[in-house]
Amino acid sequence: MCERAQPQTATKSGQVTLGHLLMLITLFMPAAGVIGEVELAGGGVLRYLFGLPLALVLGGLVVLLDWFSGRFLWQRSQRYGDKPQTIVAIGLFALQLVWLMLAVICGYRMAHLVIKF
Repeated sequence: MCERAQPQTATKSGQVTLGHLLMLITLFMPAAGVIGEVELAGGGVLRYLFGLPLALVLGGLVVLLDWFSGRFLWQRSQRYGDKPQTIVAIGLFALQLVWLMLAVICGYRMAHLVIKF
C-alpha cells in the first residue's frame, strides 16, 4: 500500500530560524528610524514619547502581516511535493525581506510626520 505523507504542522520547539531573526529586526526597524530622524532634527522629549510607541505598534503590525501571510502560503504549499515547497520557502524569504524594507520606509515616513507636527 502506498501511504500519503502527512503535512508537517508543527516545528520542533526551541528552534530560532532566520525568519524569526528577520521578524525581530522588522519589529524594531521603525523605532530605529524614528530615533535616528528625530535625533537629526533636533530631538525633543515629546517627539520621542509620541514617536516611539507608534513606531513599535507599526513594527508589530508589519510583523503580524508578515507572519500571517507566511503561514498562509506555507500551509497552502504543504499538500504539494518537496520541490514546490522549496520554491515557496525561497519566495517567503524574499517576502520577509520586502516586509523588512516596508517597515524601514514606514518608520522613516512616520518620523518625518512626528517631526513635522
